Amino acid sequence: MIESLGGLLTLWVIAYNLMRYIDLETVHSLGYLRELLNTKEKKIIHNYLLDPDDIDPIIKEIDRQSVIDSDNGNSIIHSNIELFDYLGTIELGAIMLDRSVINEEEFENQFGYRIENIRRYINKNSKFMEHICDEENNYVYLKRILKEY
Repeated sequence: MIESLGGLLTLWVIAYNLMRYIDLETVHSLGYLRELLNTKEKKIIHNYLLDPDDIDPIIKEIDRQSVIDSDNGNSIIHSNIELFDYLGTIELGAIMLDRSVINEEEFENQFGYRIENIRRYINKNSKFMEHICDEENNYVYLKRILKEY
């Protein structure tokens, strides 16, 4: 009886560790895919493929110092593809937390102030909140994190 119980416990520990390893590898794979999609060439394609409703920049330099485009010296507005990438990275961190790849303290240390900044900006920019709500299927983890933190 004790041997059987010990064997079952060992089997459970192996299965648990295997599931955590698979979750970790999934998150690593998602991170790698994000890197591949964020090369300069891929961002150009992403921008070209944007839905017309997503072209008008969500983040504008209304109350910030203007950013200068070094190619032509013009003041620029943050592109939505940069914003979507940023939100996707936060979403990836939330997935890591959900899958216990990182713990809450690590998440808070790495992403806590970013979540606070996003929450503050949502209150200033209704288009930002509209985007997150319109794309709620793409921001499941982000929306959960915004409510919890």
